[in-house]
Amino acid sequence: LTLLTHTIFGDLYLIFAAALGVSVLKLLYELLRRATYEMAGPVTWDTPIYWAVGRGMLKGLKPYIDLYDMKPPGIFYLSELSFGLSGTPFLGHALSAFTVFAIPAITAATVWRVAWHKRETNGYERAMKGGLVLLAFAWGGVAALYAAERSGEYQVELFGAFFAMLYVWAITERRLRPARWVSTLFLAILLMLPVFFK
Repeated sequence: LTLLTHTIFGDLYLIFAAALGVSVLKLLYELLRRATYEMAGPVTWDTPIYWAVGRGMLKGLKPYIDLYDMKPPGIFYLSELSFGLSGTPFLGHALSAFTVFAIPAITAATVWRVAWHKRETNGYERAMKGGLVLLAFAWGGVAALYAAERSGEYQVELFGAFFAMLYVWAITERRLRPARWVSTLFLAILLMLPVFFK
């Protein structure tokens, strides 16, 4: 009975691992498709407003005084920086494409850091932690695709989600290391960035 149970659970584990591997490969394909789309420079209804405010800021106009839109200032500063450096909105589109991959990577890194802060005792535990990290990557990838679908194309929500995930990762890192005032300041800045964009 023990051999039969071990064989059944071993087979189920292999089936689960294969299904997870295939799912992650499909997810990587979809993330690449979305990042390619973001790099192509798609435009939505609000995007030209962000560009206009960013260009106006380059000419000395002040957001919310000379030019107005109700979005937080992060998107305007990003547009200003992008047009100032390249004369195009390339930087914003590149950041959108980057966040599509960064959100699942940060999610997996956070779970990996929490799962591996203690040494594993055997191969089974190592495999379970590896599966957990892959599941975290998959969850982060689905969340990134959802955020990009609902608000990509140079929109603020995708940037806000990216900085929020970065903040969660930084909290995890800080929890596992001694606290210093520099790390507290860094966390405060990271906490401000999601609000700064969304």
